Amino acid sequence: MGINNVDGCSPSSMFVPFRSIGLYCNEIPIIIRNQQKQSYIVSCVGKHYHIYTVNKLALCVVSDAHKKNINCLTADDKFIYTTDGFDVYQYKRNKHLSQTFVGHKSNIKFILIFGDFLVTSDVSGLIIVWNVDSGTIYSRIYLDSMSFDITALFHPSTYINKILLGSRQGSLQLWDIVENRVLHSYTGWNSTITVLEQAPALDIVAIGTASGRIFLHNLSDDSTLMSFTQEWGCVTCLSFRTDSKEPILVSGSLTGHIALWNLEKRHLAARMLDIHQGPVSSAIFIYKQSTMITSSSDNSLKLWTFDQADGTSRRLTYRSGHRVPPTYIRFHGNSMLSGDSSATLRLFSLIHPRLDKNLGTASTSRKSAKRLGDPTHHRLSGVLCLASETSKQSHWDSAVVAHRHCSLVSSWNVIKGTMSRLYPAPESNSDIYCTSLVVSSCGNYCLLGYTSGLVIKYNLQSAIERSRYESSHGSIVGVAVDSMNQVVITATDTGIIELWRFKSCSLITEIKLNSGVEFILLHRDSNMLAVALTDYTVIIIDIDIFRIVRMFSGPENRLTDLCFTSDARYVIVASVDCSLWTFHLPTGKAIDAFLVESPVTSVAISSTDHILVTTHVDQLGLVLWMNRAVFERISLRQLPDNYSPDRIVEIDVNQRSMVFDECSEERLIDTDYQSPEQLFRGLLTFSGLTQSRWRTI
Repeated sequence: MGINNVDGCSPSSMFVPFRSIGLYCNEIPIIIRNQQKQSYIVSCVGKHYHIYTVNKLALCVVSDAHKKNINCLTADDKFIYTTDGFDVYQYKRNKHLSQTFVGHKSNIKFILIFGDFLVTSDVSGLIIVWNVDSGTIYSRIYLDSMSFDITALFHPSTYINKILLGSRQGSLQLWDIVENRVLHSYTGWNSTITVLEQAPALDIVAIGTASGRIFLHNLSDDSTLMSFTQEWGCVTCLSFRTDSKEPILVSGSLTGHIALWNLEKRHLAARMLDIHQGPVSSAIFIYKQSTMITSSSDNSLKLWTFDQADGTSRRLTYRSGHRVPPTYIRFHGNSMLSGDSSATLRLFSLIHPRLDKNLGTASTSRKSAKRLGDPTHHRLSGVLCLASETSKQSHWDSAVVAHRHCSLVSSWNVIKGTMSRLYPAPESNSDIYCTSLVVSSCGNYCLLGYTSGLVIKYNLQSAIERSRYESSHGSIVGVAVDSMNQVVITATDTGIIELWRFKSCSLITEIKLNSGVEFILLHRDSNMLAVALTDYTVIIIDIDIFRIVRMFSGPENRLTDLCFTSDARYVIVASVDCSLWTFHLPTGKAIDAFLVESPVTSVAISSTDHILVTTHVDQLGLVLWMNRAVFERISLRQLPDNYSPDRIVEIDVNQRSMVFDECSEERLIDTDYQSPEQLFRGLLTFSGLTQSRWRTI
């Protein structure tokens, strides 16, 4: 099947966006759905929502894409309701149904479902009560945001047709949505209401405020039973423990801490510090269990169990990704090493999320940071580039990372998931930075290039300096080593490519280019060196003859990264102009080019060429692209020399909705479904018959 860009059939003839990895939740609070004997977590991720099992945090369902990012969501036993702006959409599992609730003219900020009613509130102060079955508007409530700006929406248990509203001014109102009138107004405590949560006891509601105060209030007689003060400020979430143990109220904060309050003794029972690196958006106890789910804007879900002797908890399992957009990725075996601007290194598995690993944050004194409880203490700058090899990873460090505007280089043990040591600066001059690095194919050496023109070779096992290569042509921007440890290639920002002997460190030859060099990449199996230049072109140098054999042009802005396919037939180049180009080395022509919504910051392709991975500006996830040439037969035609891509490939969190096999299908199947006796006309039904009736067919 031949598809060509010039014909306008598809933005890309080779790559199709498949899904993203490393995305689990955001600042939108999660919800818990109880179906039969299993509980599920529904978390929001941009334009999609994910459904996880509670016991193992296994991903079950990825929803269809919304037009914009989801603002809020809620669910009942049958459906999930979401909004990305003015309208509310009804979903069943991962599919959008025909039911859409249209009526708001401002962005919706709260959704509440109870009984046959769906209540929505927007930023203008309009509340619409919908009939869920018919989708019609039951009533409207208008509130002036200057006198009562809604900040919380809640349905008290057993209060039929009643909703409780919290406001920015600190007051509360109890409304009857059928009679469309205020039943009672509560004065409040002169602080913005942030959270409303039902207590196990009837008529009792836990109220969290922006000042950090928490009140247990009786709605029937308008009296406060008890109050607590959270020392970390604004209360972001509240939840009650409902198992047979002592009564506990948990409260979340903007600092990533959680407080546990003993309601029987009326004091602080315990504190859980730094459980997240961002505001705690959700902390929910599973009904009649001693387990709790927490989520945060730091892109992490965590499952806790309260089984310690002192009443505190321990973490059972978790799922987490980058909390800031990743900036550099490289394949490490079948997994993906990824670094971000917070100096955090992560290992993502393309097989299963449970194999993901957080290697930690690079720091000059990790013991001191751990002792002080401050992960940012002595933290290094963001990841500039990284290199790794798997050949000796079970013996010693297998990855090295260079940091932006930093002379120190961190060394990592991927198997243990820890940072081992720091390679010091070559000189005391603070203006010298490490700009590039490489690990030899044998896994014994790493070579570090600096802005002073110096390249230092270290032994990875002992961290002892072995030799130096000194270039006098400017700052080193690229270092490469061949597969046999015979030659070392260095590139400077002035456009000089130098070839050195690996052992003797003597200069063999050099090439002067007409433009400066951005970075280089060597394909070790073919000895083809790709050089990205400052004039937005890519040249290919054959190291065996040390001669330029190909030159590619097309991108119209600075190049950010490139990669070779395993057979070195194709070079994939990313640019700041949001374009992604594929060049064919045998013909020297571009065969594929398309645009993406956000500039690509790094690109890598698997050893089998079936998956391309990209990172993008302002995106926390790693986007996976399927190489169609591996899975089907396609014809690739050369693009014109003056070709400029103008079609954008939309990159959602997941391009299509998916249901994963990890979640038991029996638990997700609708309980009201009954199989007909005859599926289709012309088919024979053998259910209930003996084996002799169908085994010989």
